Amino acid sequence: MKNIIYLFTLLSSINVLSQSGEIDTSFGINGKVTTGFGAGYSNANAVAVQLDGKIIVGGTCQTSEGSNHFALARYNTDGTLDDTFGVNGKIVPRVFEVPYQLVYNVVSSIVLLDNGKFLVAGAYGIDYNPSGTVIARFNNDGTIDYTFGTDGKVYSEGVIPFKDSLKIQADGKIIIGSTSYVNINNVAYGRFQFDRYNQEGILDTVFGTNGKVITSFGTGSSTLSSFTYMADGKFVATGGYSVINQSNSLITSKYNNDGSLDTSFDTDGKVITTFGTGSSCYGVYITSNLNGKIIVAATVFTSNTTVLNFGLIQYNPNGSLDTTFDGDGKALSIIDDGFYGIKSVTKDENGKYLVNFTDGNLNFYSVIRKYNTDISLDSTFGTNGKIQASFDSGLNIAQNATITTDSKIVIVGNFVSNDYTSNNFGVAKYSSNGTLDTTFDTDGKLTTKFEYSSDELKKIIVLPDNKIIAIGTSRYRQLNNAGFSNIVLSKYKSNGSLDVPFGNSGKVYSVFGENVYTILNFVVQTDGKILVNAYYSVFPSSQFVFELIRYNANGSLDVTFGNNGKIVTTPILLSLVNPTNGKFLFNGINNLPSGENEYTLIQYNTNGTIDNSFGSNGTVAYNVGNSPFGYSSVVLQPDGKIIASGSYSNLSGQLNYLTIRYNSNGTIDSTFGTNGTIITPTQGNVNSSFVQSDEKIIVCGSSSNGSGINFSSIKYDSNGTIDSSYGINGIASISLDQYYQINSVYLQPDNKILVALSQYNPQQNANEFKVKRINADGSIDTDFGVDNGITTSFYNGYNEAFSIGLQSDNKIIVAGTTNNSINNDFAITRLTNSLLSVDNFNENSLNLILYPNPVTNILNIKTLNELVINEYSIYNMLGQMIYKSADKNLKINTTNFTNGIYSIKMKTSSGFINKKFIKE
Repeated sequence: MKNIIYLFTLLSSINVLSQSGEIDTSFGINGKVTTGFGAGYSNANAVAVQLDGKIIVGGTCQTSEGSNHFALARYNTDGTLDDTFGVNGKIVPRVFEVPYQLVYNVVSSIVLLDNGKFLVAGAYGIDYNPSGTVIARFNNDGTIDYTFGTDGKVYSEGVIPFKDSLKIQADGKIIIGSTSYVNINNVAYGRFQFDRYNQEGILDTVFGTNGKVITSFGTGSSTLSSFTYMADGKFVATGGYSVINQSNSLITSKYNNDGSLDTSFDTDGKVITTFGTGSSCYGVYITSNLNGKIIVAATVFTSNTTVLNFGLIQYNPNGSLDTTFDGDGKALSIIDDGFYGIKSVTKDENGKYLVNFTDGNLNFYSVIRKYNTDISLDSTFGTNGKIQASFDSGLNIAQNATITTDSKIVIVGNFVSNDYTSNNFGVAKYSSNGTLDTTFDTDGKLTTKFEYSSDELKKIIVLPDNKIIAIGTSRYRQLNNAGFSNIVLSKYKSNGSLDVPFGNSGKVYSVFGENVYTILNFVVQTDGKILVNAYYSVFPSSQFVFELIRYNANGSLDVTFGNNGKIVTTPILLSLVNPTNGKFLFNGINNLPSGENEYTLIQYNTNGTIDNSFGSNGTVAYNVGNSPFGYSSVVLQPDGKIIASGSYSNLSGQLNYLTIRYNSNGTIDSTFGTNGTIITPTQGNVNSSFVQSDEKIIVCGSSSNGSGINFSSIKYDSNGTIDSSYGINGIASISLDQYYQINSVYLQPDNKILVALSQYNPQQNANEFKVKRINADGSIDTDFGVDNGITTSFYNGYNEAFSIGLQSDNKIIVAGTTNNSINNDFAITRLTNSLLSVDNFNENSLNLILYPNPVTNILNIKTLNELVINEYSIYNMLGQMIYKSADKNLKINTTNFTNGIYSIKMKTSSGFINKKFIKE
């Protein structure tokens, strides 16, 4: 294997978690489902995953009269049949029938439409002989959409579709690829054929000749196997070319949007490629990257057609071989286990290839191999890069595979029982999502003791280099039985081992007197210094003193800060927001002489003095109606505006969520909501708030429905109007059962929400770390530990999760306290996790690329299609803005950036675009 010196897929987003190939036991029975359509046999060929995670599977089944008809089933995310689809989750539509004759219908492709409808394409014919292609459109409930074509269907005689041959253009037009045949001297010769329809199912006459394009590569036979659209609207196709008494060659063609051959591609729009004398090859899958380079996956026979290989070929946009890929544009991976018949190929979010192989002779068994972009096997997948695809004991023939929006793998095919009495749809789901990550401290869990008797971890932060800082208190008793607690910190490497240069062998123990300390929160500055927001009381007094304490990056106290590293703050400052421009913004509660309370924002300068330029002498008070109730939350927008949220009760005792937006100087932003304020009736308390990458605002907390406690979230547009597409009229609620104490909330880059939960008075009951994940639409993510979330125990008894975060590979760090039956210890666990690409939410992202990625020194931004960048900001994994520019020279010097993952938000002529990059 030659060295790869250029990656043909530039990373447009970072999602380095790969599927492990482990069966997803939350799906069906042990990750597998089989479905029959009556007494006859049924085979699954095509699969599509809806945005809500439901899975549509299509194929064929034999009905009682002996004919074959389309068969479709829809499954819920747990593998049960979706009873809102067809009859009990299944339909057998009669798309082609002839009275008194046996007919043949089989699904080859399923394509989802934006309006919830879906298209199904397949072959039809008489007496088990396919003779043409049919496309049918279905409503979301599985009924045929009779407004499409003629009674919901369109037919094309004499052409046979291949698997996944149906595509939708950006303008909604429908194109299907197939192989058509012409008879010359009683020999059938194949040709590429493409038919294009408008959205109503009528042939688009501006495409090719009366809506059809036919391409031949010479006097031999051309067979189409795959095509795809490129970012510029052109499309490319691949397949095989055969001439009698000669070896097969791989063929590739490139077309303009109107169907004409693109003559900039090898002068005539067509290329024929071989792997040397005596070889035989044919293309099975084609894709392209943002630079216009074209990649073809192939089956290749070498050494006079006796050695089997999986091959990749990369072309430049002009059709020449790209010699930056493996030296000559072609790479091979030998196949030595007898599985070489390629049934399907799909590419995951990292550019890796999932290839479904079968035994080329009997087709009784299948394997799924995963290849890296340089065509080496991905050793992290399954066993040495492959898994045996199976649905149950018996014969298993996997026909297709796809990757869900949460990076799981769904395999469909047909399952034949050992006694040959049944032949059914088979669906299997593979995933590593939510399992303990055993690369973290060997078993996915660690505990840490400090010097004294009882240690309680309260907060963690995951740094850009994936190291973890944890903070809490260590309690002990003096001879007079008075209890004290001191501040303790620990720092861990990404694998869970203590980071020895930090403090004393990875731990810091701070004694500030005989005090009882409570940790509120902490942040890490861009220079690595650690700011701790805490309060204490002096025994036996119940008076509280609120402090801001700063440590250096190595764990030593920063004596240059305030009075020997500490600043006393007032009033009751409950939360320190990430510092900006060297200033510290606090959110808290102020006790008024009347006995009432009010929420308060207060800003300090970097030297610890009040910032009198903010609000009124450094302070902003906010409240509506009666006293504030419970916790409040503050978050900063990228433009420096401040969003403050809290709860208050109206005169009738009804709790409301209150959200107010301020300008960076503390004045109210009257462009937001009603004169800067939003009030949403919700019977509960605010816990957290976030600004998504699309500038929408999420406010989270608890609510009561009279029968229990829910996790509630509300989504607002950036102008303060409620986003009615979220949940029910902008509000979503998830039942929390007995784990209803919300301790930490974290917004993932794909807008899913992680929630760390505990029981009320958890030390009184045996309990566990509990984490739930909420989808971007506010519903519970049932793919994350089913609907009850993920639980982790360290010891039998008390385990409570207090804080949650993500590492750069999107693995989840959950931290809290556990009891070892004698004392409490710090407890941290790491869970595997899958994340949707940020680019899935940015329709303009294809017009922009970052390179090189990962970057060492200079990061370049390249725009396509006249996209203009007006300004951009860079954030580290802590959400802190570290760089901002309106410079039109789109080159960023990252030399002084610390290693890690960063996000860049760009304001462009087509709206905001968010991407990620890695600094090496």
